[in-house]
Amino acid sequence: MTRFVGLTGGIGAGKSEALAAFERLGAATLSTDRVAHDLLDDDGVRSALLERWGEGIAPDGRVDRERVSEIVFNDGDELAWLEAVTHPRVGAHVIEWRQSLDPHVRVAVVEVPLLFEAAMEDAFDATVAVVAADEL
Repeated sequence: MTRFVGLTGGIGAGKSEALAAFERLGAATLSTDRVAHDLLDDDGVRSALLERWGEGIAPDGRVDRERVSEIVFNDGDELAWLEAVTHPRVGAHVIEWRQSLDPHVRVAVVEVPLLFEAAMEDAFDATVAVVAADEL
């Protein structure tokens, strides 16, 4: 049976390094940040962004991630809207990924930056929190 582990921590604490260490040790790994980033290329997400924010969000047919950041990090309502569009898709991807794992995989680790804030801890067999002092 695969142990399903949630990995979380503060900004810049070393979550990505910890995820890479788990992978080097043989765990199956998935970054929800990477999944969310890749979703901006999804046709359904791009269409929703275009409808909400206009053609300027994807001037060459590809979503301008910098422009998205400018919008959502300056407006809590827009961030909430974007999360409502992307989070269900990220969750579905995590479920698909977990179901696709080889049954011989002993440990699967999913990096979820806001794991506790999103009340997702019960989805995992265990959680690991990466903590680092601000000066590090």
